[in-house]
Amino acid sequence: EREEFNGNSSQVRSNGGNNGGGTGEIFAGIVKTTFPDRGFGFIQSLDGKDYFFHLTDLENDLQFEDLVDGLPVDFEVKREPLHEKAGAAQHVRACEYADD
Repeated sequence: EREEFNGNSSQVRSNGGNNGGGTGEIFAGIVKTTFPDRGFGFIQSLDGKDYFFHLTDLENDLQFEDLVDGLPVDFEVKREPLHEKAGAAQHVRACEYADD
């Protein structure tokens, strides 16, 4: 069962592994923008960093056509942002923020 995000931007959990070449860190964020004709988009983490994702980075329960700007998501960091370049996300899945 997935832990719900409580709105605290410091809430980060690790799966303890490095599956798929990622860092293992799971972050919460929102879909910033998508480019449906090109099959990719960007997520903004709650600390303001941008992460690129491709439609192949979506988990099975999330379809690219369902993505809308502002949709809350969880994702694993594949690559950290560096300077002005966005990082990369993988294992992107929809989530719901808990209302506290």
